[in-house]
Amino acid sequence: MSCVPRLTRGRLSDPKMLRRQVERMLQHPKASAFVANFTDQWLDLADIDATTPDVKLYPEYDELLKYGMVDETRAYFQSNWSERSGGQPRCRLLVQL
Repeated sequence: MSCVPRLTRGRLSDPKMLRRQVERMLQHPKASAFVANFTDQWLDLADIDATTPDVKLYPEYDELLKYGMVDETRAYFQSNWSERSGGQPRCRLLVQL
């Protein structure tokens, strides 16, 4: 099954149609998987266990904080590309690709 409905094929070069399709995709439940995968690759979040902060310098660092750091990063990214500013989506990066 194609991610682009049959009616839109060949029309994604139209900026309005492309914007509508991007907005539709961002509302899909799989968008959260995109956020996790994109931020994990872009910011190497999957490698958070590669180093451990010095316990003397950061005594409050624990597993809860570690997971919170990853979740907060994803939530920040999610809010920035899905928020609207003046009626315009901030997901211009995706639209301009």
